[in-house]
Amino acid sequence: MYKIKIACTNLRVDNSKINRSVLETMSSKLQLKSYSYIDKMLLVYKKPKNKNFTDKILEFYCTDKITNKQVKRFVNKMCKSNMRAHVQSYPVMVELINVSTNETIYRCDLKGNQHEIKARREGLQNTSQYRSQKIWKHN
Repeated sequence: MYKIKIACTNLRVDNSKINRSVLETMSSKLQLKSYSYIDKMLLVYKKPKNKNFTDKILEFYCTDKITNKQVKRFVNKMCKSNMRAHVQSYPVMVELINVSTNETIYRCDLKGNQHEIKARREGLQNTSQYRSQKIWKHN
């Protein structure tokens, strides 16, 4: 299984911050049922230990491996549904990740520009707290 992961800190849809109702509207605009490879869409909240903020991460779980070209097309369609970076100098990153190995396969921004995949740090224990909301699921 694979996932498309989008950091939502700098992300806006129709100039609104990301929340459940905004994402439900966006999912209907995107017509997610037309994408055979997308299984579900989650909004994940990550709260690092001893920090006073919570990160929001948008995740699309895919049943099949998808190509970099399919990721670019999907990102392009999201941008056409008014998904934008709030601060233009800070790009919103989109990653294609293999869920079983947690390896990043492809990384780009909302404009489709490919970025270097950062090397993972080994040996650090994740102490963040996570919770998620299911926004959409393929029937």
